[in-house]
Amino acid sequence: MQDAVSRVRSARTAEEVAERWAAVVEPLAQSMAKLSDDLRTQVSAMSLASSAQATAWSQAQTNAAIALAEQSNKTLVSLRQQVSDLKAAAQEAKEATQAARRLPLKHYLLAVAAGTLAAVLTSACWIYLRPSPAAPAVTLDARAVGQYLLQNGGLTCPRTEQRRR
Repeated sequence: MQDAVSRVRSARTAEEVAERWAAVVEPLAQSMAKLSDDLRTQVSAMSLASSAQATAWSQAQTNAAIALAEQSNKTLVSLRQQVSDLKAAAQEAKEATQAARRLPLKHYLLAVAAGTLAAVLTSACWIYLRPSPAAPAVTLDARAVGQYLLQNGGLTCPRTEQRRR
């Protein structure tokens, strides 16, 4: 580069300076143009690769989001089913608890009803089978009965017969 600058300084006219600068700058310009073309080619190739990668990444993200949404929906449906199953089980447990609480009461009521029925039946039997109060109480005097039977001939007394003989 020092050599090119010294050649330009040694030029005498403006045309000579321009020619010498052109001789120095032209290879640089051609190199720059070639580098620029290479850079443009590489940038467009990288842009295409980047676009392809972005498209593939977007598609992968979309697929992952769809799969996640489907899995979330399945999980949500499963959770809703489990919630409804738990609600049904809780309702059954509540009903069983209420039935268990009513069971001793039913037993007590059944025992009271059975006892009352037994008392009523026993009382009815006693009332039905009691002796009638209209019949007078009979008390018998054994001597009077014997005298009566002897007088009416319904009974013979062995002592009386011995005396008669």
